[in-house]
Amino acid sequence: MSNKIIVIGLGSMGSALAIALLKNDYEVTVWNRTASKAAPLLKAGAIQAGSVAEGVGANNLIAICVSNYDDTTLLLEGCGDLSGKTFIRLTTASASEAKVMEAWAIRKGGLWGRRGLSCDQGDEGWNSSNHLAPIAYRRVIRKGGLPCG
Repeated sequence: MSNKIIVIGLGSMGSALAIALLKNDYEVTVWNRTASKAAPLLKAGAIQAGSVAEGVGANNLIAICVSNYDDTTLLLEGCGDLSGKTFIRLTTASASEAKVMEAWAIRKGGLWGRRGLSCDQGDEGWNSSNHLAPIAYRRVIRKGGLPCG
């Protein structure tokens, strides 16, 4: 399993996830519509993608931290074939929205993590350099989710 990932969306959750992954020896590519939000992550060793398509093309694991499924679909539409890509969506959504997004990803050739992390930003996992992110990476793909605590 590769230790390469792109984190799309650099708000509080996406930035915290990227930092945790960097601290655990992952090669982290980042993208945000406001490119300047990547500056602290670039100083920490992240790579900035010029576009979502570029970042998705260079990574097989994609963590998406944007506000809703409509935005997710818009961002990923230009990525073409998603064969061999695994998506982890870290945003609140309904079960029906998740099923629609999973079907979309499968039609494009990708895999969709059905359940992500059930943590909020205040949980220990997001605020420390423990191994939550790499554990989440493995368990979301292999077991379908990881609750905090």
